[in-house]
Amino acid sequence: LDETILNMKKNTAALNYVEKKKDDKIEPYALLSRWDVHVKSWMLFQVPNLVLRYEDLVEKKKEIIYRIINFFEKNYNFKFHNIDHKIDNIIASTNFETLKKNEEKYGFDEAIKDQLFSMWVNLSNGKSN
Repeated sequence: LDETILNMKKNTAALNYVEKKKDDKIEPYALLSRWDVHVKSWMLFQVPNLVLRYEDLVEKKKEIIYRIINFFEKNYNFKFHNIDHKIDNIIASTNFETLKKNEEKYGFDEAIKDQLFSMWVNLSNGKSN
């Protein structure tokens, strides 16, 4: 726990970092850092970028979806038609209650994978279901 806390305080801590070179370039690795440091690092890439917060997507769905659309139109010349209708459809189809009903009706693939993983963990630990 102490080591974890110390790593959280460092902006250069890395998970099992061993510098590897491939074609004279250092391969990326899993940097352990604060969220704001990750975001700042993404902004260094010389490519169009759009950083969104999950909280904003939850609270301001329509506004954030418009920002995403504008980003693709501006940076990649995408053309979207019937935007208002599509946004309303996105919001309605990704609503928690709608997703819950679909999961009850059709199942949820990741839940099956989680069950299989749990069975594997139990078996590897000598436990039976």
